[in-house]
Amino acid sequence: MWKITLCCNVLLLFLLWLISWVVITPISNLLVQYTETQMPLPILTNFAIRIISLTGFVPLSWGGLTLVFGLWLRGKESQSRHQWLLLHLSATLCMGLAILFFFALAAILPILKFGAILL
Repeated sequence: MWKITLCCNVLLLFLLWLISWVVITPISNLLVQYTETQMPLPILTNFAIRIISLTGFVPLSWGGLTLVFGLWLRGKESQSRHQWLLLHLSATLCMGLAILFFFALAAILPILKFGAILL
């Protein structure tokens, strides 16, 4: 059961990364590729558009680290394993939500009025 939990954690991080990709794509299409507006992009939005493909390595590397972590967990007793699984879930959620928050903020900044201040 704990192995399934580790796999679900990796899939959760991948899902949050994928949602981040979906959030930033419309801003990239509207304001970069089609340039229908003359409004310059905030620095954070430019940075997010440039690094979205590079952040794909985060779920992949987390999957590899989870595999190593799973091999290490095999030798642990049940109570200790449960605590380590909770720590792994917490780390997964923190990383995934941080990525999602960053890209959601970068996608919203061009729309908000104070986004122009952050140029």
